[in-house]
Amino acid sequence: MAAVSWAGGRYRRPFLQLDRQTARKGRMVQSLPVWDDPHDADPASTRSRLRHEGLPALQKALGAAFLGLAAGGAGPRSPAPMRRRGFPPT
Repeated sequence: MAAVSWAGGRYRRPFLQLDRQTARKGRMVQSLPVWDDPHDADPASTRSRLRHEGLPALQKALGAAFLGLAAGGAGPRSPAPMRRRGFPPT
Protein backbone atom coordinates (compact mmCIF):
# COMPACT_ATOMS: atom_id res chain seq x y z
CA MET A 1 0.00 0.00 0.00
CA ALA A 2 2.98 2.31 0.27
CA ALA A 3 2.77 2.89 -3.47
CA VAL A 4 -0.88 3.95 -3.26
CA SER A 5 -1.36 7.67 -2.87
CA TRP A 6 -3.82 8.79 -0.22
CA ALA A 7 -4.58 12.12 -1.89
CA GLY A 8 -3.56 11.91 -5.53
CA GLY A 9 -5.18 10.31 -8.48
CA ARG A 10 -8.82 9.64 -9.12
CA TYR A 11 -9.73 8.45 -5.61
CA ARG A 12 -9.07 9.88 -2.15
CA ARG A 13 -7.97 7.45 0.56
CA PRO A 14 -7.60 9.57 3.72
CA PHE A 15 -7.38 6.59 6.08
CA LEU A 16 -4.21 5.24 4.48
CA GLN A 17 -2.29 7.69 6.65
CA LEU A 18 -3.56 5.99 9.83
CA ASP A 19 -1.89 2.99 11.36
CA ARG A 20 -4.03 -0.04 12.17
CA GLN A 21 -4.25 0.62 15.93
CA THR A 22 -5.34 4.26 15.51
CA ALA A 23 -8.00 3.33 12.96
CA ARG A 24 -9.28 0.48 15.18
CA LYS A 25 -9.46 2.72 18.25
CA GLY A 26 -11.33 5.41 16.30
CA ARG A 27 -13.90 2.90 15.07
CA MET A 28 -14.40 1.44 18.55
CA VAL A 29 -14.83 4.89 20.13
CA GLN A 30 -17.54 5.64 17.58
CA SER A 31 -19.15 2.18 18.05
CA LEU A 32 -18.51 1.29 14.42
CA PRO A 33 -18.11 -2.39 13.58
CA VAL A 34 -14.55 -3.70 13.39
CA TRP A 35 -13.81 -6.57 11.03
CA ASP A 36 -10.51 -8.41 10.81
CA ASP A 37 -9.74 -10.09 7.50
CA PRO A 38 -8.87 -13.70 8.32
CA HIS A 39 -6.27 -13.69 5.54
CA ASP A 40 -4.24 -11.15 7.51
CA ALA A 41 -3.39 -13.83 10.07
CA ASP A 42 -3.07 -16.76 7.64
CA PRO A 43 0.55 -18.02 7.69
CA ALA A 44 0.03 -19.46 4.20
CA SER A 45 0.01 -15.89 2.88
CA THR A 46 3.45 -14.42 2.17
CA ARG A 47 2.23 -10.92 3.03
CA SER A 48 0.94 -12.15 6.38
CA ARG A 49 4.18 -13.98 7.21
CA LEU A 50 6.21 -10.88 6.39
CA ARG A 51 3.97 -8.69 8.51
CA HIS A 52 3.90 -11.01 11.53
CA GLU A 53 7.37 -12.58 11.37
CA GLY A 54 9.66 -10.69 8.99
CA LEU A 55 8.97 -7.11 10.05
CA PRO A 56 9.23 -7.81 13.79
CA ALA A 57 12.53 -9.64 13.17
CA LEU A 58 13.86 -6.64 11.21
CA GLN A 59 12.71 -4.28 13.94
CA LYS A 60 14.46 -6.36 16.60
CA ALA A 61 17.67 -6.60 14.56
CA LEU A 62 17.82 -2.96 13.42
CA GLY A 63 16.27 -1.19 16.42
CA ALA A 64 15.88 2.54 15.89
CA ALA A 65 17.20 2.27 12.33
CA PHE A 66 14.12 0.24 11.45
CA LEU A 67 11.84 3.07 12.60
CA GLY A 68 13.65 5.41 10.22
CA LEU A 69 13.15 2.97 7.35
CA ALA A 70 9.48 2.52 8.20
CA ALA A 71 8.91 6.27 8.36
CA GLY A 72 10.60 6.72 4.99
CA GLY A 73 7.87 4.70 3.30
CA ALA A 74 5.27 7.23 4.40
CA GLY A 75 7.18 10.25 3.14
CA PRO A 76 7.03 11.93 -0.24
CA ARG A 77 7.66 9.72 -3.20
CA SER A 78 11.10 9.81 -4.69
CA PRO A 79 11.30 10.74 -8.35
CA ALA A 80 11.23 7.90 -10.83
CA PRO A 81 14.68 6.83 -12.02
CA MET A 82 15.83 8.37 -15.26
CA ARG A 83 15.38 6.08 -18.21
CA ARG A 84 17.84 5.60 -21.00
CA ARG A 85 16.70 6.95 -24.31
CA GLY A 86 14.60 4.36 -26.07
CA PHE A 87 14.42 2.00 -23.09
CA PRO A 88 12.06 0.56 -22.19
CA PRO A 89 10.45 0.55 -25.61
CA THR A 90 7.09 2.27 -25.68
